[in-house]
Amino acid sequence: MEKKTYPSDTLGRYIVRFPEGMRERLKASAEGNNRTLNAEIVARLEASYKADWDSLRSSAREIDLMAEGLQSRGEMLSLRAELLRARYDSLLERIREVSSEIKRMEAAGDARLAAVEESAARLAALRDEAAAVHAERDTLLTARGKLEEQSRQVIGEIMEARTKAEGIATRLGTKKPAK
Repeated sequence: MEKKTYPSDTLGRYIVRFPEGMRERLKASAEGNNRTLNAEIVARLEASYKADWDSLRSSAREIDLMAEGLQSRGEMLSLRAELLRARYDSLLERIREVSSEIKRMEAAGDARLAAVEESAARLAALRDEAAAVHAERDTLLTARGKLEEQSRQVIGEIMEARTKAEGIATRLGTKKPAK
């Protein structure tokens, strides 16, 4: 009588040496799950690949959210820098006006020394405020540059994670994750 062959008889076989007691634990799990020992081992391997895939997908989502947050923060810093630039320009215009007023008073020989001194004091205060605004603007621009560098790094990590995920998907024979 000829032995009946099954499709699994033609597939590749692999001999595995289990640590002491593992074969018995696997056999008990297989019986509890109404599976053969081979089916139990295959099911556990499939579950571990699925867990890896789910973890990669979750990490990619977290990285995407971080990148979006960094981008939003960069945009906010850019807007703040623009506002500071406008304020700085306004202060410079006021400085020019006060300087012109002082020059007019001096040219006309105005005897109102107190008014000239008051204008000079206002001019000094405006210059100090303009310097402070300019320094704050420079600080924001520096922070924006650092943020842009962090964004580039996060995007690089995202691309690397996606490449790894696609590699795992290819090895598992599954579809690529949604982007």
